[in-house]
Amino acid sequence: MTCLADTSGLRPSVPLMGVEEECFLVGPRTREVVPYGDEVAAQAAEEPGDLVSRKLGRYQVETKTPPCGTFGELHGELRRLRT
Repeated sequence: MTCLADTSGLRPSVPLMGVEEECFLVGPRTREVVPYGDEVAAQAAEEPGDLVSRKLGRYQVETKTPPCGTFGELHGELRRLRT
């Protein structure tokens, strides 16, 4: 899947869109937040690169799609990041 990105510094002819999602990390047994933000972000960096990052707290990570030109591209990027 390829997303359109404006690299020229000019306004793109197609409006671009993206999504950022902030996720709390929850233990599967306790259902309480767990401080594994660094570990999750480090492991995720192996696959999607800089699309997953640790947030301010240790209990949260953020995913972000690249800029996309269509809803179909955006949907595909969201599905990829959520798997």
